[in-house]
Amino acid sequence: VPHTHPIEDVISDWCGTIEANVEQLLDGIKGACLATGLPEPSSSDLRAISGMTAKEVVNYLEPRDWPEPKRDAFRAIMQQIGKTQAHKLLISQDTLSWFKQHIRLCLFTNGSRAKVDGNLQKYQLQPFFEHIATCDDYPAKPDPAMLVDIQHKLGIPSNACLVIGDHHNDLLAANAAGMPCVIVLTGVLMREDFDSISPQPLCYCEDINAVPQIIRQIRHQIGQP
Repeated sequence: VPHTHPIEDVISDWCGTIEANVEQLLDGIKGACLATGLPEPSSSDLRAISGMTAKEVVNYLEPRDWPEPKRDAFRAIMQQIGKTQAHKLLISQDTLSWFKQHIRLCLFTNGSRAKVDGNLQKYQLQPFFEHIATCDDYPAKPDPAMLVDIQHKLGIPSNACLVIGDHHNDLLAANAAGMPCVIVLTGVLMREDFDSISPQPLCYCEDINAVPQIIRQIRHQIGQP
């Protein structure tokens, strides 16, 4: 892993990184489009949508001349999808325990604070995150504002923060903030979908549970205990 500075903090994305919910959301969006007469999004549209806030998804898909009844029906279906989706936690208890013992863990997400708080309560994860940044208080990713503010609150250099994500927007935000990034392949994007982005991530890995080993490798490389 090509990094020469100690990692003091991990800043992770939520959707597709800590919780497996992106594919279900996209399936729900396709169903909502079908039910309301909106054309099914293309593959490129779905890739773009997977990194958006819920409000951005609606604005992206709704044509300006769409009749108000269809617009209302689409939004109602989207709200119902958000309430009824079955999700799976990707991060293991062992990984959470390792983070708790060895490094600070923070969260940055294009989701709302209410949604984040509900998820943390559902999985009983509140004690594990030192700082949480959501699109309620910051510009959405790929804007780096969430990452930069977390870094300032921690009082550490940008290259001491390791960003974990599954989407273009996570890598673009990390690059803009001057932070190293690891991409997990648990979202809807494949490794080749990131080829056009520079700098590239430190590495790609199967899921977030590989991150402790990556940090141990970095520490070994630089002689950090």
